[in-house]
Amino acid sequence: MRITNTMMTDSAIRYMNESKERLVEYQEMVSSGKAFQKMSDDPSRAAAAMGLRSSLNTNEAYTNTAENVSDWMSANETAFSSIVDLMTRARNLVLQGQSDTLSAKERTALGTELASIVHNAVDVVNSSVNGRFLFGGYQTGKVPFTMDPAGTAVTYNGDNGVMTQEIGPGQSILINFPGNSTFAEMFNAMIKARDDLLNNNSANLETRLSELASATATVTTIRTTNSTRLNQVTTGLDSLEKAKIEIKSLLSKKEDANLAEAISYLSNQESVYQTVLEVSQRAISSMNLFDVIG
Repeated sequence: MRITNTMMTDSAIRYMNESKERLVEYQEMVSSGKAFQKMSDDPSRAAAAMGLRSSLNTNEAYTNTAENVSDWMSANETAFSSIVDLMTRARNLVLQGQSDTLSAKERTALGTELASIVHNAVDVVNSSVNGRFLFGGYQTGKVPFTMDPAGTAVTYNGDNGVMTQEIGPGQSILINFPGNSTFAEMFNAMIKARDDLLNNNSANLETRLSELASATATVTTIRTTNSTRLNQVTTGLDSLEKAKIEIKSLLSKKEDANLAEAISYLSNQESVYQTVLEVSQRAISSMNLFDVIG
């Protein structure tokens, strides 16, 4: 078989294009830092990278949820802390009111302060996070507690719904405490103690102390439960962060190019391409007019 100039030229052009394509690939690899630009470049590694990215997205979704839950439970803790402080102050006022040396006017003053504490407690249990009320059960858009204009009673407007959030694969956690079962005992005890102080009814104050102690124990127990759950969320967030780091490391191994190696390949390919250009130029320049017109 006779090798014509046209055949040599066609081959030279083909080699030149193939060499240029490889050069472009290495240039993209070096500039992007990625081992491949599309799935067809390396199907197995690309598929593995897609799976890892899906895991990373799932991890981030769980992390976002867990962070929101952490914010909610931290707000719970802040509210419980304030409530315990208010209840402690209320008990101290009742203790003062038991003194036989106090006058009716002085007990009334203690009752007035306790009335203020009740109002403060209503404000605390109506706490919210991002516009959602903490202690209304499912009714997160409604103010959980209201006090009648006369200040004689506190009404619960929520329900007993308990909300659950998934903070990790197969890991769900209860995040809220309905206000009625959490704070009703407290308000009843505070209001009775307030009224007895205002009415100089010292004979009932021992009973009020017992009621306040029981209500404090109820809130403290619920607070402890919240703290335990918050620790679970914190631990879950730590695990999610470690998993995220591991997934990113695996993804980097699948997607990222070995830059030192890629730069070496690029340098070699640039030399190859220059050589192909020179050889192709000589092949094409050797063609005569008859070769061109067929």
